[in-house]
Amino acid sequence: MSKRKGNLLVATLVAVIVLVLVLSCAPAQPISPPAISTPIAATPAPITTPVATSEDAAWAKVVAAAKKEGVVTVYSFYYVGDTGRALAKAFQERYGIRVEILASSGRQTVEKIRVEQAIKQPVADVVNAGTSSSTEISIAGFGENVSQEIPNLKDRSVFLVDPVYSPKGDVLFTSLDYVTPAVNTNLVKPADEPKSFKDFLDPKWKGHLLAVDPRGGGGGVFNIIATMRYFKILDDDYWRQLAPQMVYFGALQEQFRAVGRGEFKVALDASVSTILPLIAEGAPLKLVPLDEGTITQGESTIVIKGAPHPNAAKLFADWILSAEGQEVYVKAASLSSMRKGVPSYIIPAAKLTPKKIVNRTWDAAQASNDYLKAGVMDQIFGKK
Repeated sequence: MSKRKGNLLVATLVAVIVLVLVLSCAPAQPISPPAISTPIAATPAPITTPVATSEDAAWAKVVAAAKKEGVVTVYSFYYVGDTGRALAKAFQERYGIRVEILASSGRQTVEKIRVEQAIKQPVADVVNAGTSSSTEISIAGFGENVSQEIPNLKDRSVFLVDPVYSPKGDVLFTSLDYVTPAVNTNLVKPADEPKSFKDFLDPKWKGHLLAVDPRGGGGGVFNIIATMRYFKILDDDYWRQLAPQMVYFGALQEQFRAVGRGEFKVALDASVSTILPLIAEGAPLKLVPLDEGTITQGESTIVIKGAPHPNAAKLFADWILSAEGQEVYVKAASLSSMRKGVPSYIIPAAKLTPKKIVNRTWDAAQASNDYLKAGVMDQIFGKK
């Protein structure tokens, strides 16, 4: 090898060694990790708040107008005493609207409404009454159809039974009630309790069976007679035989007090709602289900046509069917709610387990009014 080639080889080796030493002494350069795609954030679930509709806007106007009216007048047989006060207080706290409750029996209410409508000077905005009276008011055309307007009737599946009772949509059930005889437990021992309506034909009951005079209609035993007649369970001949056994009383609530005091043994036309307050006070009364069946009847709310405070009337009808309104009412009155999910407040002593239920339908209620007009009650019991 020539001297020149040897020197070149040595220089090259030296350069390589120097380069290796330099690289080994240089600080390490970080290695970038492979790119990772950033995950796309999940799209949040849409807010399910219902979009406001024209119906909502219309109802908001009703509420605003009701507040300006400032008062609603209610004719009622059921909203009395502590129950009425509880309802009025809760409604006023909710909306700032005063509730004026005028106590009135079913028959009195029907006659008042007839007069007010005839002279075109209505006083009542809302009527709260039993099935017979409500049916009569509806048939006469004095009720206002609010069933398509009030919000708490948009979903009727939340109720145990459909609260819209009448074909016209003006009679709205507030609660369901059972109608059956009640006995004074001091005078009628368990072994002597009637099992059937036909037991009352026994002479031992003569003069001890108290009832509101059925010839005037307006509920009570009239509902039992008319409904049993409509469904062909007890015929006219049975009631003709029973008539001499009965004692008539003018006021429904007072007859229960008379039985509670021991002046009579049986109130023929008691119900859970009417007798419960007396049982709560300690009256020795007991509801007795009979073989022929226990009548159901609806306590109803009707907005009256031409009401002086029409918007407050609609708002009250809506509220009494709401979960809040039902809770306030059934708690104050110790009843069971029409609405699912609202607890029952019936005291144990007033609970009733019917042997059979006879549902007082719209057709049955309408027939009872036809019987009254045709004088059927006079034919059975004789004219007053």
